[in-house]
Amino acid sequence: MTAPELYEIYYMTMGTMDRIFEFWLTASFSVVIAAFFLGPKVNRFIFWLLFGGYSLFSIGLGVRYLIASNTLVSMRDQLIGMGEPFSALMSNGAGAFVALTCLFGFFGTLGYLCYSYVSLRNT
Repeated sequence: MTAPELYEIYYMTMGTMDRIFEFWLTASFSVVIAAFFLGPKVNRFIFWLLFGGYSLFSIGLGVRYLIASNTLVSMRDQLIGMGEPFSALMSNGAGAFVALTCLFGFFGTLGYLCYSYVSLRNT
């Protein structure tokens, strides 16, 4: 492949990764809002439905994100091999911060869902 073709695939993949992240972030926000407003009305079945559904959804999107990430790294490495000015360190650093954000958001969302369910049951 030529460098322009690799750049096109690289930026298309980055756009895909951004859409996956934004979709996951929207779903996480929706679960938090649902837990906040519907907390007193949530029974055990609905709690487990939200907990399990959100977990499966997040894991599914996480796998898709990893697939896209591997494609991005492959394109980046090919561009570096062709002599293009890419910083692998900066690319890896950006990826690490997104991964940490996802982990924090995933566990934070599940934690808030559990907190809202348990705290409202104890009052």
